[in-house]
Amino acid sequence: MGGINLKSHYTAQEIAFMRLPGLPGTRTGVSVRAKNEGWSSRPRSGQGGGYEYALDSMPSDIQNKIREYYYNTLLQQQPVKAPAAAKTTASSSQLLEIVRQCPAVLDQKTAQLTQKQRDIADARMVLVVEVLRLEDTGLSRIKAIDFICDRSRSSDLPEHLQKYVDLANARKGQRVGVSVRALNQWVVDYLRAKNNSERLALLAPGHKKAKQPELVAWVPMFMAPGSVTVTA
Repeated sequence: MGGINLKSHYTAQEIAFMRLPGLPGTRTGVSVRAKNEGWSSRPRSGQGGGYEYALDSMPSDIQNKIREYYYNTLLQQQPVKAPAAAKTTASSSQLLEIVRQCPAVLDQKTAQLTQKQRDIADARMVLVVEVLRLEDTGLSRIKAIDFICDRSRSSDLPEHLQKYVDLANARKGQRVGVSVRALNQWVVDYLRAKNNSERLALLAPGHKKAKQPELVAWVPMFMAPGSVTVTA
């Protein structure tokens, strides 16, 4: 295929190149199939001429196979950088309320994380970024999540992503692939966070054990009126 864009029309050669199950693997074979099934076509612009066929005129099973091919190809490509967090109206979690009331608690929380916890959080963020990339193509969020989860359970994700799935689960020998519920929660947490430190705190395993600010021994003293004096 020419680029990595889901297009409205495809040539017989492009479709043959995809090697889709149940479809001919040659340009001539695809053209015959298109003629027999009455796919809508239009003259192809540019060098070579010929015709290209409208995706929405093809049988639904072929449309689905082409879309699946496109999403799988997209997942094969590693993103240059993580997309910016989208705005969200979701209410803040208890942890976010705590760290935003007292940023020092966030510093303490992230400083206490082990390298293993940081690696797990990073793996979860990678999977979230893949969901957002698929969502940017027009796929709904839940369908993007389902797509990644289904392939993670059958180990059909690209190798680099499958390794992140195994790490993101943070459980040895108890689960194959990632669950829809877990990945959806990671997406929600990622979008709630305002910066990388908050994302790290939310996505690292064990973040729900965070203490209320007043339960951290030194915080009440720090926050008490007149507790801090400034000298010239």
